[in-house]
Amino acid sequence: MGELDLSQIVAIGLSQAKWLGLALLSAGVLVRLAGKALGHMLFFGAVLAAAGLAYHEWQVLHSLLVSGGIVLGAVVVFGLLAWVVRGISFLFGFVLVAAGFYLLAYGWMGPSFANTTTGALVWAGATIATMIATGLKGSLLRHAPAAALGAGLLR
Repeated sequence: MGELDLSQIVAIGLSQAKWLGLALLSAGVLVRLAGKALGHMLFFGAVLAAAGLAYHEWQVLHSLLVSGGIVLGAVVVFGLLAWVVRGISFLFGFVLVAAGFYLLAYGWMGPSFANTTTGALVWAGATIATMIATGLKGSLLRHAPAAALGAGLLR
């Protein structure tokens, strides 16, 4: 068996563009949702742990300044950390979703559609609509029709 070079890998990827696009799209949505969940778990877990530590320090020192400082410090530090985690997951999710929708457009309509103004607008609109739908408050299932409509899957 010979070695694969980059042009062969790209050719294989473009021949299976629809399936690769679906896989990247799914991975992007999952990364976005997992980042949101991880950010929430990180923040609330840290605040609960800080509240327990603050309660213990309150029993020992009876100092509102120390106990309040522990909780306030945890809220600030882990709030920023959760925000960074969500931002990084948004970035990775956006890149995966954008690549997935481009490959879907390429696989279904071909390069003549994917490289036109209409194709670029469909690609950008579907990417933005999907990222908005995954960022909405509440259940994704409640907003799935809006995401499908934005992606052009419903008529």
